[in-house]
Amino acid sequence: MSMKSKILFLLLFLGISRMASSQPLVSKIETSSNDSAIVISYDLKENAIIKVYASKDNREYRPINNQFLIGDFGKGVKSGHKSIQWNVLQQDPKNDFRGEVSIGIKARPSFKPFILAQGAYSPIGQAAGGLMVGAVGTVGFYVRGESSFTGPKKCSYTCNKDGFIGEEPNAHQPFYSGKKANCEWQALGGLVVRMGIPLYLYAGGGYGVRERYWETIDGQWISNNGYSYKGFAGDIGLMGRIKHVAIAVGVNTINFQYLSFNIGLGYAF
Repeated sequence: MSMKSKILFLLLFLGISRMASSQPLVSKIETSSNDSAIVISYDLKENAIIKVYASKDNREYRPINNQFLIGDFGKGVKSGHKSIQWNVLQQDPKNDFRGEVSIGIKARPSFKPFILAQGAYSPIGQAAGGLMVGAVGTVGFYVRGESSFTGPKKCSYTCNKDGFIGEEPNAHQPFYSGKKANCEWQALGGLVVRMGIPLYLYAGGGYGVRERYWETIDGQWISNNGYSYKGFAGDIGLMGRIKHVAIAVGVNTINFQYLSFNIGLGYAF
């Protein structure tokens, strides 16, 4: 009896990971066989790392040795219609695969870099810009910098949130011109986790500084401590991808006192 008549193929998609979308990366899995090999064809939704597994009589799945595989498997498999040939009789000349054999394909997204230009805006009226770069497959990383692109002002005095200089009972409030200025920068980094196709969650932390200045009628700048913050900077947001176009939206804070929203647009390789 030929190998073709002795093997029953049960097609099983093993899944991407516990964090993957319900949509599989692999679809339309089909098999055919000849007297010495099994041909597995499938459609791949996006570039991925492909591993092939086999299980006899529905026992534990074990990876098939790559030396007996030919075709679209391993790292950097491009999206599209793909096929793999398993030279099963070379691997198993004694015909130990008699009985019920299941074939499994595991697809893990390829590690892809991305870069986004970002703009940020705070509800108290401050704008900033920055850059976000990183790489992600199922899990990845990012680093992000943000700045108002303005330098710190030279100040002789500091005031509280209401503009008073000094301590009670000697505090006094100068005459302000109404002109205000800001200086901000943040440096952050963290993890990117794939939530689905093609949605990612990013979260991280770092250090940030935000300073607020008020001008007096005689042209002096005073640092407003009530609206100035520095220390821990936290970051959380979502990033989506449409082919090579990456879009991100998020929120970040300095010491959980200063809040800003950001949006980014860029390129996913």
